[in-house]
Amino acid sequence: MSVGVLDEACSGRGLREGVRRLIAPASALSLGLMLTLVLVVLYGPSAWYVRTPVVMTALVGWLWPGALRSSLLWLLLATILAAGVYTQRFTIDNHQYLMVYWCGAIALTVEGVDPDALGRNGRLLVGLAFAFAAAWKWLSPEFVRGDFLEYEMLCDPRFAGFTELVTGLSKHALEGNRIAMQGLTGPIATQTVATLTTVPAVAAIADAMTWSTLLLESWIAIAFLLPRAGVLGRYRDVPLLCFLLTTYSVATVPGFAYLLLVMGFVQCERRRWWIPAGYLATVLIQQVFLLPLRHIAGALFQ
Repeated sequence: MSVGVLDEACSGRGLREGVRRLIAPASALSLGLMLTLVLVVLYGPSAWYVRTPVVMTALVGWLWPGALRSSLLWLLLATILAAGVYTQRFTIDNHQYLMVYWCGAIALTVEGVDPDALGRNGRLLVGLAFAFAAAWKWLSPEFVRGDFLEYEMLCDPRFAGFTELVTGLSKHALEGNRIAMQGLTGPIATQTVATLTTVPAVAAIADAMTWSTLLLESWIAIAFLLPRAGVLGRYRDVPLLCFLLTTYSVATVPGFAYLLLVMGFVQCERRRWWIPAGYLATVLIQQVFLLPLRHIAGALFQ
């Protein structure tokens, strides 16, 4: 992918044509690989003994001619990430495992003769990840009842901004809930019962989120595991983009969001130019979700 293509895509002249060239098959794979390097540098395991070699390997991929398409580079990166995941396996976020699988898939396909091999691997990884996620949720009574997401809204700091915005619970009340749970579940438990501050809207919203999550994740799993010939397969990118724009506006987990975005971008077809362009636009929108929007709005309208 040339600098000229990026310059054209970023300029005001011929924006649509520039985007078309940026997402064309000749450029899209390189762009997907570069985005993967950004992903592992920003959101890979944080331990220094993992982060340092990951950054060094990514720099080689960015700067050394031809290294981006080297299976050896991606195998090395997958090995480093796998070692980091293993050393932190009891505490690390589950999408870190998927990051290792994705880098491994790149290593196995990037030098192959089939240009669509990596896209197929990305499609299957997304489909299987959502299939297992949906199966776990459907088989967990506490999730189906809405208890899990109600608890997350009250105690998980990633949901705090959303909970404040839609329920009216104060920041201090949510902090009190987290302190109460630490006394119950911390290394040295100081109490046997935790009373959480809540309002009726929390349970109602948690129920709505529960069923929308169950249906949307099941839809994504089926659509990505089916061949593209059917209706669900042809429009598989629509539910994934909806999931990314809704789920991660509530639970800000950028590492998982960007990983799904990269795999979705690499596997999507290019005939409908707005689909890969939608993935790239969603990358930027995810950054907006990381802003303290409620506090910014409060400061502007005081």
